[in-house]
Amino acid sequence: MNYQSFPHFFNRIFVWSSPLLKFSLFILSSIILNGCGGGVKPDVEVSAVDEGVFRWATKVQITDKVKNHKQYLNVDGIVEGIDKLRLEAQTSMGIQVASLVADNRNYSCQVYPQKAFYSSQAEAGSLKPLVKIDIHPLVLLRLLKGQRELGDGWTCQTLGEMALLSCKNKEGVTVTEIEKSPSLRKVRVESAKFELMWAITDPPASLKPNPLLFQLEKKESYKLIQL
Repeated sequence: MNYQSFPHFFNRIFVWSSPLLKFSLFILSSIILNGCGGGVKPDVEVSAVDEGVFRWATKVQITDKVKNHKQYLNVDGIVEGIDKLRLEAQTSMGIQVASLVADNRNYSCQVYPQKAFYSSQAEAGSLKPLVKIDIHPLVLLRLLKGQRELGDGWTCQTLGEMALLSCKNKEGVTVTEIEKSPSLRKVRVESAKFELMWAITDPPASLKPNPLLFQLEKKESYKLIQL
């Protein structure tokens, strides 16, 4: 069975399920409780997020350059330490699109419009069936944290007075930091066929550690796709 590329599902309408609603309420309650208890630290610096759990509010524009088609998402990026990542993507109308969880060993992504659950080892190319960009999922974690190095296979440098990041990997994917301020970073991730424009709001919010944040279970009715 052929599956359409991930961005083409962004503008489909579908219904929140109870588990999704529960997870969203869990995230919201975590933020509220942390705020009441002094857990949210609005002055967290990007360089200070190697320990603890942090959440960034971001916006993503995805462009299929072949079809000249753009899609827009709101994405919550949640990170713990140096190797745990969760992304929750939804449309601007609040419609859930996908949940992604990755660490240095495993990668899984639940795509709700497709009713599909992708699973593989975490490696360069894990994201390619979804967005046709050949990068390791944890590159996204490093971009959220504002790291100056993206890992094996990447050549990076900083440019200009603002020390904007510019990187390229052996597959020809480029990462370019096009704006950086205390409150906002804009990063372009580009391959031959796709482009991600990622606006990352700083500083991140601090969350209480919870192992459920980095677990993703396949829905019973969803198709398992082993990459």
